[in-house]
Amino acid sequence: MKKNNNVNNEVNNEIQYKVFDALRFPLCIFVVLIHTFLPKFVPDYNSWYEYIIKAGGENLYSYLIKILFSDVLARIAVPTFFIISGFLFFRNIKNWNKTIYINKIKSRFRSLFIPYVIWNTIPFIYLIIKYLITGHTLYRIIDFFRLKGFLSIYWNYRETYETSLNCFGVLISKWYVPLNGPLWFVKDLMICIILTPLIYLLIKKMKVSFLIILCLAYISNIWPNIFIKAGCSITALFFFSTGAFFAIQNKNIIEEFKKVTIYSYIFALSFGFAAAIFGGTSTYIGMLLLPFYIIFGVIAIFNITAFLIENEYVKVNKFIAKSSFFIYCLHALLMIKFSDFIVNKIIPFNTTIFEIIKYFMVPILTVCICLSIYYLLKRYFPKLLNILTGDR
Repeated sequence: MKKNNNVNNEVNNEIQYKVFDALRFPLCIFVVLIHTFLPKFVPDYNSWYEYIIKAGGENLYSYLIKILFSDVLARIAVPTFFIISGFLFFRNIKNWNKTIYINKIKSRFRSLFIPYVIWNTIPFIYLIIKYLITGHTLYRIIDFFRLKGFLSIYWNYRETYETSLNCFGVLISKWYVPLNGPLWFVKDLMICIILTPLIYLLIKKMKVSFLIILCLAYISNIWPNIFIKAGCSITALFFFSTGAFFAIQNKNIIEEFKKVTIYSYIFALSFGFAAAIFGGTSTYIGMLLLPFYIIFGVIAIFNITAFLIENEYVKVNKFIAKSSFFIYCLHALLMIKFSDFIVNKIIPFNTTIFEIIKYFMVPILTVCICLSIYYLLKRYFPKLLNILTGDR
């Protein structure tokens, strides 16, 4: 009996890691989809319907579809990445100690910090070249970044496009992003990794109570601004700690999430459609609904992927899975704008149906371009690619 249990555990663990690999690429596409359409927040949340009509204009249905896919459905991507990261960081650790912590930090320095610096320096160099070409003097450029803070490009170059409301309707800054905006994920992930001794201790002492407290903070969006400015969003800490909890407690994520499979589907669909109808992050009501969708949506995407893997409907493509980090880092650096330009040249029409077609074509073209560049680097400049991706 014990032998059979060991075999089952090995199979379940193998499926779990296959699910992790299988999720990387589609989640990366979700991230590209988010940045294909970014709605703006409307303070007058009581007039959300009038706003959507006004914002959508004659292409109301096109606008609602963009809200549904970019601002609701795709929002599960980064939280899922955080869960996977938290789990992988603490996997197979039986006794936490200083040596393990130092070795983990060294490993993440190579796989996260170095690529993070490089991918934020690339757009910085591009900006300098762009300013010089457009007639700005080098002194003026240096003065601009000196006043803003040279290190701001790696930390808090700007606030995100969106302003967030907590459950009491109080406006708070959601988070700060580096020059390469999507890499706020890596920034927050590195902060969580620095905090891992504290996270480990709290999970060991408080167990699930620690996650419940973080979950309430995430749902209510009540999180001290000082933590946000320090680069530790509640999204990062809650979902990273969730993944860490499963690893520390020696639990299989897939097996645990399977226990609530039906509920995850029902609630993800219910909260997801409700959040979309109420305008997603562009309205107060949409913001209140979105965290509930994301929590159940994350569970649902694990369950769906596990079902597809177990029944051999999909198989993990190693090349595509490994390309996800590269695409994540590159897509926002002119790739989306370039793809949007090309698609609009190919389809110059602005009717509802063509707007919808163009909306889906832009992220597809963006990912294809990024994949092509990844392939060329892998074939001709593998060492450079290893540096850019942290040896992934």
